Amino acid sequence: MKFIRNCNLRSLRCRLLIVIVVSFLVPFLFFLCTLFIEYQDLKNDISNALDSTAERYKSSLENFISSEFYKLEIISSLESIKNSSQDSETILRNLKGSFPEAQSVAYVNMSGQIIYSSNNLKNISIADRSYFINAMKGERALSGLLLSRISNEKIITFAVPVFSEKNFITGVIISEIPVETLYKLTAPINSSLTSNGYNIRFALLDQNSNVIVSFPGNSYQFTRNDYKSFLSNPINFFSLIFFDRWLCSEVKLADTNWSIYCAISSLSFLSLVRLAFFGILFSLFVLLVLLFLSYFFVYNELSRPLKVLEGVFNDIRKGVREINSINPERLTLEFGQLFYNIKNIWTQLDKKDSELEAANKELRSAERRYRALVDNSLTGIFMLAPDFTFRYANVQFASIFGYSIEELLVKSPLDLFTQDGQEAIRSVVTDEGTIKDDRFHSIITGVHKNGNLIYLEILLTYLLDDDGIYLFGTAADVSDKVAYQRNLEFLSYRDSLTGVYNRRFFEEELAKLSISRLKRKVAIVVVDIDCLKWANDRIGHAEGDNLIIRTARLLESIFKELGEVCRIGGDEFAVICIDYRNDELNNAIDKLKKSSGLAEDDHVPLYISFGVAFGHVPGDDMQEIFRRADDAMYMDKGSHHEAVYNVLKIYAKERGIES
Repeated sequence: MKFIRNCNLRSLRCRLLIVIVVSFLVPFLFFLCTLFIEYQDLKNDISNALDSTAERYKSSLENFISSEFYKLEIISSLESIKNSSQDSETILRNLKGSFPEAQSVAYVNMSGQIIYSSNNLKNISIADRSYFINAMKGERALSGLLLSRISNEKIITFAVPVFSEKNFITGVIISEIPVETLYKLTAPINSSLTSNGYNIRFALLDQNSNVIVSFPGNSYQFTRNDYKSFLSNPINFFSLIFFDRWLCSEVKLADTNWSIYCAISSLSFLSLVRLAFFGILFSLFVLLVLLFLSYFFVYNELSRPLKVLEGVFNDIRKGVREINSINPERLTLEFGQLFYNIKNIWTQLDKKDSELEAANKELRSAERRYRALVDNSLTGIFMLAPDFTFRYANVQFASIFGYSIEELLVKSPLDLFTQDGQEAIRSVVTDEGTIKDDRFHSIITGVHKNGNLIYLEILLTYLLDDDGIYLFGTAADVSDKVAYQRNLEFLSYRDSLTGVYNRRFFEEELAKLSISRLKRKVAIVVVDIDCLKWANDRIGHAEGDNLIIRTARLLESIFKELGEVCRIGGDEFAVICIDYRNDELNNAIDKLKKSSGLAEDDHVPLYISFGVAFGHVPGDDMQEIFRRADDAMYMDKGSHHEAVYNVLKIYAKERGIES
């Protein structure tokens, strides 16, 4: 309010302020309103279109998959199928009519051999197929993209387990569905969206990222991205004005590892983008016109007093009296104040000189105080000249390396660090002698006078001086801290019960091998304790812990020279073997087989199941090797499941334990 009351239209400051505020406020508000409205509308339209499109595809495909599984589960529940009777093949042929979309329906035994089928296809093994393995685990299973052995067409396979009266898995019912069925299923949706004016692309991917169905064509070519995160960035919003982009949405299908990717071209919403663009152009045009008006508005007021000032300062013979004789009323308030300030400056020069001398004296005194503070600091402080020699170092910095000040100043600064430390410092010093990003803060290694390795926390920056650029930094010895942190990191990779490596170490090792460029052969052994839950429930967790510890010691003794033993779950272990000798690994596997069932004192006999998978890096996916070893372990467990529990029943009966 005080500023408004003192505002004078004769003041140049007031006039300029009014013009600038009006020039910027009107177009700026219009621009913000237009941009915000169009931006929100675009986000909402794209979001609604992509979400509804993805939901239509998802609903249609999930209903189809659920229907196929339901039909197969009805077949698997038939008594003839459960008992694998001779009329099973006749039943499958009769029920084939319920699967008009299927090429064949077949019954597969536990060994993975096709026993009966609706098209008389027999004695074909599918034991190595992942969908068969998953079904044998008691799950609904759906394959990825396959090639039919019958018609050489692209197909997908549904599989459900067959349970006996005692709820044991006795086999698997499978049906083969041509991919063309899925194309027919999605065709009405594609036609509907295209007729509504959407430029759309759609792809259905299996768990191995193979394209099962795509529209248009037989492949999808749009880039995977999340349209919500893309549109949340205003810069991406502006790019839509000039470039066409595919905005993508991804959804997962229930009960499968399949993914749906659908994308809509931003050109479908180009009218909104153009409207926003023209709003920006209009705002800039208004702003430009108002700025020109403001310039011509103040030009006449500026030109007259500037000519008066030019005449005063060009005539060096004029003194203070001549300047005081000029009538300030001829000028604006600001220029009148300027003349008053010039008179004060001239009359106070002598006073300023004396004040400057006093300030210099105080500056020299302050320099002595700060130098004493730096010299006696508990933190090492140093300064390097442009030629990379010591310009200054305090006593603490010299003592970190075990030198005196005199010994330190004649040494090259880089000689105080290891090769890694020297490279770290050189990497942040630019060609001009400055520091990248203005400062460097890191822990690097140095060399003590006695030859020991020390860890230093370095903070390095630079200082501009009249004769060049100086590097200025501080240093602190953190060797004890680094040793403590490394000990903590070591403990974080160990299992507290067994002392072997934990799952975190296992996953990081797999990740390192996945990006390794060295050619190496890899084997993963997955081991599972068969009777851990039985021991925990019947005897107690102390007995269960004993089984876990005995398993860890057994694996360490067998694979001591071959690989790293890791506990990756409650009753599951894994061993990573790298660059092993085949004969040594085979001997270790034989020892592991013979060790299953060994008893120790009065403890529960140790029964284990294991699986082995092999691969090479680079080339093979480490997660895929681990999955194959895990599947092999489950196959091994299923092969002796009944025998193990019969032994445990005898063990429990002999000791009076409820089985």
